[in-house]
Amino acid sequence: DGRPATIGLEALDPVGARNLADFRAFFDEKGLTLEDVWEQVLDPEGAGRVLREQFCLRMLALPGWSAEKVGELFNMLDVGNEQDLSMDELELAGLKRRRTEVGSGPSVREQKVAREREAGKHMKADFHAYLHRNFGSVVRAWRVALDQDSDGRLRFHEFCQGCKKIGFRGRLKTLWQALDYKGTGFVCLGDLDPEAHQVLEDFRILLEENYRTLDDVFERVLDIDRSGRCTLEEFLGACRELGWSGNARKLFQFLDLNARGAVTVDELEFLGMRRRVLATVSAKQRILERQAKDRAEAGAVMGRFRAFLGQKCGNLVRAWRTELDPAGDGKLQFTEFCGRCRQIGFLGNLKALWLSLDVDDTGYVGLNDLDPEAIILFEDFKQLIRVFFADVDAAWCSILDPDGSGRSSCEEFIRACRMLGFRRDPKQLFRYLDVSAEGNLLLKDLQVLGLPRAKGKEALSVARDTGAQAKASFENYLQMRFPGSLANAWRLGVCASEESRHLEHRLSAEAFCDRCRELGWAGNCLALWTEYVGISSAGRARRSSSPCSTPGTASDARGSRRGSLCAEQRLDSIGSGAAEDSLLPARDSLIARKMSVSGSRRTSLGGFEAAPRRRSSAEIHASVKAQVEALGFVSLEKVAPHLYAELLAFRDLCAARFGSAEDTWRALLQECLKTSFSAKLRKVEFSQAARMVGFRGAPDVVFEACAQEQAFVSLEGLQFLRIRPPSPRSDMSDASQ
Repeated sequence: DGRPATIGLEALDPVGARNLADFRAFFDEKGLTLEDVWEQVLDPEGAGRVLREQFCLRMLALPGWSAEKVGELFNMLDVGNEQDLSMDELELAGLKRRRTEVGSGPSVREQKVAREREAGKHMKADFHAYLHRNFGSVVRAWRVALDQDSDGRLRFHEFCQGCKKIGFRGRLKTLWQALDYKGTGFVCLGDLDPEAHQVLEDFRILLEENYRTLDDVFERVLDIDRSGRCTLEEFLGACRELGWSGNARKLFQFLDLNARGAVTVDELEFLGMRRRVLATVSAKQRILERQAKDRAEAGAVMGRFRAFLGQKCGNLVRAWRTELDPAGDGKLQFTEFCGRCRQIGFLGNLKALWLSLDVDDTGYVGLNDLDPEAIILFEDFKQLIRVFFADVDAAWCSILDPDGSGRSSCEEFIRACRMLGFRRDPKQLFRYLDVSAEGNLLLKDLQVLGLPRAKGKEALSVARDTGAQAKASFENYLQMRFPGSLANAWRLGVCASEESRHLEHRLSAEAFCDRCRELGWAGNCLALWTEYVGISSAGRARRSSSPCSTPGTASDARGSRRGSLCAEQRLDSIGSGAAEDSLLPARDSLIARKMSVSGSRRTSLGGFEAAPRRRSSAEIHASVKAQVEALGFVSLEKVAPHLYAELLAFRDLCAARFGSAEDTWRALLQECLKTSFSAKLRKVEFSQAARMVGFRGAPDVVFEACAQEQAFVSLEGLQFLRIRPPSPRSDMSDASQ
């Protein structure tokens, strides 16, 4: 219709938009303005900044706010991603502002504009003074701290981030409005210090009028002695030779980036003059050579770093969670990483260490870079929880804390892993999750997995159902949704393949549990799966040893353990350690190898162990897929074995006597004295005809499985049995293929 198309936050981030709307509505209902919320709720001390922990604690003290929702809200408001908020950032939430009394003088709007202009002047003066105190000049502050990417301009989020890094605690939005008075959306050095900017511009113009490149200026005028540096005295003499009439000493301070009393040609690049092409290549080559040297040292530094963390914290995951990433962001930038390393007392080459970790040059590192094995264990375990449970609370109540004590011991956790079919080292996973090193897990320790929490207590009511209870509940629900026999309900409710393949249709644990939830069944999927899949003989053989028990007491301790499922033996055997090695594919051999960090092992890389290779998304996906496939499959044969045996017996009889479904149907019609090939048979007719052709089983069961219309069966229904001529070694596995 010719109107411009627009999108809002609701289209880009509906969850975030809803959180902001809830935040505004909550305080609007209480009649609180932006200033009231800041002064009374978030920053009663008047510090001017609110840390993430303070924000979360104060919001959680209010009714109706969850930890997840508060965390997401903070992440949206924290523009600079510095883990604290100012009142300017809180203004993004759109809260109402405190009204100003209207008098006989200027209007409210005029008063506001005047106040903001005056506040901007004061804030700009304070900012200048702060930069001069800490960096000597605005120019040096711009080069060292603010313009990190050296592109000559700052957007608002870059500006906020830079101000936070240098420790400036003023009102950033007010300062920004004073600097970006033209409304361009960015600020440059000329906005912060117009006088210094003009001095640098005039000097650049003077140089370009006399020389082609910056290298020509440096070699012919500034670096006469070819030392590679230009001292203050040399610079003052060069300015006199060039005819520069300005303050050469102040200009030198602007160009001397590190305040060492000498400048190099690289530092003079800030002026913006062209460089020689060969010089640029040479500079890049020097950078590459320096990086190669750093990477050569990285292996040794990485080994020492891992050994240091292992000795300090016990394992790398605990070190990551408690020392390197206590905020739980999941990744660290270079400056954050260096700060944390210095704080915990590691004194190695941090740049080399960073290069060893950030091999993909993403600009940040995570746990996958430090301990890839832990990521594999976490992802496999998370996937099993996702498969069998709707949320982590249900898993906790069902298998991790079956007695309701509020904590899960190492042995209970290992037992739960075997119930889930976890094929890797459960004790190592327990160590990773036990961040407090107390030998017990709490529900909050599982938050690192990022699994959803229960929305209510209704779903937890079935968490401790036994296998028999879960099976009865599921089959009753299935037959209530799809009237008829269990086989018919299975076909209509669970099977996703074409009808002719329903007899052999198999589902993985993930597909089966997903289908159960899609149907609306809210029972214990793990107990149901275990009841159907059966007992692993290999699992029972390994029950005599536990990594958490002392020799001689392990079996007794396990024998006396609580059991919330009547199918407990089945649960305990699936995925047990006996099958663990055989389930691991060859490509996962490195993943499965235990990584010792308690001490440093000698290798050729500087005498310490190098870091294992970071796991790619494809490798993690392959591991998770293999973990799910190792759980096996469920089919009609496992759900209703007696019914399946009847169907198989009828099919084998018909295949031997008639060879195909069409010929079988023709024979059944003849027994019922029907001539039309498209005719249908009622249950009584089908049962009589089946007995007449020699079937000695239960024809009613066969009829109910084939007759999806319930009252009649047709040739199409009989196709479900896949009757084919017998062949050598004909069996069910042939049919399934």
